[in-house]
Amino acid sequence: MEKIKVYGMLKNNDNRAMECRECKKTRYITDFIKNNRISLGYDRLCKICYNKMHRQWNETNNEHVITSRKVRYKEKKKLGLLVETDEQEIYRKGLQKIWRDSLREEFLTAYGRKCSCCGEGHVLFLTLDHIGGKHNTPRLSKSMGSWAEYSKLKKLGWPKDKYRLLCMNCNFGTRHNDTCPHKMKRE
Repeated sequence: MEKIKVYGMLKNNDNRAMECRECKKTRYITDFIKNNRISLGYDRLCKICYNKMHRQWNETNNEHVITSRKVRYKEKKKLGLLVETDEQEIYRKGLQKIWRDSLREEFLTAYGRKCSCCGEGHVLFLTLDHIGGKHNTPRLSKSMGSWAEYSKLKKLGWPKDKYRLLCMNCNFGTRHNDTCPHKMKRE
């Protein structure tokens, strides 16, 4: 088989080959990195030499590499292009659960850890109540999540004039009447 040199490339029938500018070895074209900016469509460095040079550069410019990765991460996050692996999602959700649990504990502690009407103390039954209904106290956040409201209440210093802690029974009881059924029963 005859090899013909054409513009730095060797042609061997249909198997194209190039010479690496670093190691000077002749390799198949598939052993080179694609680069559309070059007329040949491939870089002049083979993948092995390119990876060596890239590793060396990363080691000498470690701080620059880290900061540029952080910048690219933030840009991708803004554009919504980040795709999490299952492990990353589990880790993130685990941290969110810890944050939510601690925020709920702060909320319960700030409002006395018991229903202000009947004295119920089981934390699973306790919930946030807007005194006078939601029409008198606007929602603190546009999102419907209670965690967003807890965060806003925390920033406001846990105000007790418009919000209180009630059990679910008392909270549901005050939705249609202004007074709780417990209070009506006592009177």
